[in-house]
Amino acid sequence: MDNEFLYEKFKSDPIYNLELFEFIFGECIGNGASRAVYVFNPNPKYVIKVQVDNMPGYNQNLREYELWNRMNWDEEMEDIKKWFAPVKLLSRHNRLLLQPRCEPLPKARIPKKVPHFFRDLKSDNWGLLNNKVVCFDYGTVDFDDYISKKAYKLKSRKFNI
Repeated sequence: MDNEFLYEKFKSDPIYNLELFEFIFGECIGNGASRAVYVFNPNPKYVIKVQVDNMPGYNQNLREYELWNRMNWDEEMEDIKKWFAPVKLLSRHNRLLLQPRCEPLPKARIPKKVPHFFRDLKSDNWGLLNNKVVCFDYGTVDFDDYISKKAYKLKSRKFNI
């Protein structure tokens, strides 16, 4: 069997799509304005973020992927990278993003200071990954204007709990 055969099967028989969905997508553990987040059934240590609302020119999955990749090739951003949950994989059409699953952030661990470029400070966007506080929902960060070594300043910020 080749990919073309499988593509035709998925295209013509909705049962294949349903079974694939059930095989890959676990419990829905969150959603926002344009995405839903599911446990990744093959490895529950990961989540899949599904872009459900594709506003022209705006895709949070793509923004997170681009920002994460920029932090990986730009040596000046090494200190900044620690604040973000990594992106492992982005689908061809940017609809699906694979990311490590973070633990909920306890109130006692909410940071007193975070870099000023984080504008959406809902505590629900933050969690623990390997016992470190990270932002896992950063698709709205405007990294062209706000993220650079020279713009990296820790400021006291109040989280929305």
